[in-house]
Amino acid sequence: MEVLLNQSLLPPDLTTGVLDSSIKECVYKSGCQPIDVNECKVSFLTSKNIMTFTEELADYIKLKAGGINATDDDRPHVIKCELHRSKLDANQDLGEAAFGDPSAELAWREYHQFIDDAKMVSTMAGSRAFYIDINRVYNVIGLMLQKAGRDGMNKSVIPDRLAQYSSIMQLHLDSGVPMEELVRGNTSIGGLMEPDFLMLPAPGKKTVGDEKFYTGGYSLRRHIGFQISGFHLMLTYDVGEDAGLRKAFAEKMAEAILYWVDNYLPANFN
Repeated sequence: MEVLLNQSLLPPDLTTGVLDSSIKECVYKSGCQPIDVNECKVSFLTSKNIMTFTEELADYIKLKAGGINATDDDRPHVIKCELHRSKLDANQDLGEAAFGDPSAELAWREYHQFIDDAKMVSTMAGSRAFYIDINRVYNVIGLMLQKAGRDGMNKSVIPDRLAQYSSIMQLHLDSGVPMEELVRGNTSIGGLMEPDFLMLPAPGKKTVGDEKFYTGGYSLRRHIGFQISGFHLMLTYDVGEDAGLRKAFAEKMAEAILYWVDNYLPANFN
């Protein structure tokens, strides 16, 4: 389903904030004046092809799940926010996402309601569902392990007790597969992407350069829970912008996701 917004209802761009001298911090709120282009200019890391990748991933999942007889029942729900992040950052809580603009707040509520509706349909009769939040920085999987502390990912073996803090607790409980294997074993998402694509986490990989392990954002925290596992998928610029590489990544990722579906999730998966 595609929802078109009346152009007059589109939120305004917010690319510059107001410097609050009392706290020496920039404030980003629609309508605030005077803006400070020197101290509070905003830059956005975005990729115009993330939407294309999302559709390609869904198509590959449909094809590989259903084969030559694939139907739309084999294709996952796809909910996309096509507003530029200067208008709305849907992967933040409402206070930060919409900058106080009423039309942006409405778009935020509708976006997350569409996801809630898809979750409700997918978890009927006790079914399990899998949620993937997609955007771009580098090839990394976020599994919400921030409450494990910095030592959590640095341990030689990730203890199963950390599953309760992760976005794959339900999958861990259903499958009985140890957290170490799910997060960075040979059949982790990162492990299944190798050797074609290098990701974090994966067997033997805990960081990307100086970056710490990525945990995931607001949307992942909001939408996983009982019956629903998931992860936050981030892509490098190269993968996002190169059509051939992007399609190869989408196909490989579809295979990795379906490996989890076939081996780790109950038969009544959606």
